Order: sequence, then structure tokens, then C-alpha cells
Amino acid sequence: MKILVYLALLLAMALPAHAVGESLPALWEKATRLESEGHAVEAALACRRLLALNPGYAPARDLLAKIHISLKLPPPATDWRDRAAGFFPPDRLAIGGSLCLWTGLFGILATLLSPAWGRWRLPAFLFLPAGLAALAFSAAIDPRIARSRECVVTLPGGAPVYPAPSVDDSRTTARVPDGTPLSFRSRSGRWTAVTLPDGRNGWILSEALTPVVPAEQS
Repeated sequence: MKILVYLALLLAMALPAHAVGESLPALWEKATRLESEGHAVEAALACRRLLALNPGYAPARDLLAKIHISLKLPPPATDWRDRAAGFFPPDRLAIGGSLCLWTGLFGILATLLSPAWGRWRLPAFLFLPAGLAALAFSAAIDPRIARSRECVVTLPGGAPVYPAPSVDDSRTTARVPDGTPLSFRSRSGRWTAVTLPDGRNGWILSEALTPVVPAEQS
């Protein structure tokens, strides 16, 4: 039981609080303005940041899909975390989980200090795993966490992909167009190891990429 209590305290205090640095209305205004001005890649990035705040925001999804068509990119991918976050807002789930967890902790403390509260010991113990489960699920589906390893190619004309962190045009394995979303795996100097949409791995110069969740916010 001590292990469960320590785990609950650790998770409640250490749960990441990722942000994208801008509010939802500001990002939507920015996305629509950039798209109307012809800056499709920047508009797509703003849409992705907006969806990291609210994955259920349909106008942003529709605009992102429209931009992908204009850039001749595959339709934006969604997974179970995006769908789950649309039904269970991660922030509210995390707040509810924290309240449940702390209610359980204080309930257990009360039952230990006062015999009169003994009959509430079992319900208090049940609050702990319920709170932990809610916090863990909110972290698993939080798009700000899921997208913290997502980046977009923002270099005009796209960027070459290399099998190793070395500029050698003869060894280029692919070239990804600007606006393409990638998953980054690690960094080495001015290079970033990425996973392409088709599942292949490679290296791209970091200056060609912009993270969906800004580095200073992740």
C-alpha cells in the first residue's frame, strides 16, 4: 500500500503540463489568416497546434484536411488518442483524477487518525486506484503529450532525408515536401532523427523542422 501511495503522489505532482504557447482562439485566427494569405505550411502548423489543445475542434480538422489537399499530402492521420481526447477532455480528466486521488489520501489519513472514520477506510482506498487510473489515462490521451514528438517540415521546397547524420547528396534516401508531419526520435548536433509517414527512419537537418509543441513548452 505504501508503494501505491508513493506512486499516487509522484504521478499527481509530476504529470507533464505541456502547452503550445498560444490560446485556441488566437491559433484559429492565425490559421485562417495564414491560409487566406497563401501560407499553407504555416497555417497547417497552426492547425496542428490548435488540435493539440482541442483535438475535437472540427473546423481546425477540416481546414487541415483542406491544406493537405492543396499541398498534395496524404490526409491528416488520427489515432485512438485523438478520438478518446475528443470524448474525455484530458485537462478535466486530470483534474478529476487529482481530486479523486487526494480525496483518497486524505480519507485514509482521517481513518488512521480517528477511529470514528474507520467505516470510510475501504471507500478511501478505492479512490486511490481510481484517481491513478484517471491520471494515467489523461496522460495517455493528452494530445499535447502525444504531439510533443511531432514536427513539421517547414523548409520551402521540402527537405532531403539521409540515412546518417551527414550531408551527402549521393546517399539521400528520400525527399519530403514542406508541410509533411514527421515524428522525431532523437537529436545529434544540428541533425534530427525522424520517422517518415511511411514508417522509414532517417536524418534531417534540424533547421528544416518546426516542432508542433514548441521545445520551450514541452
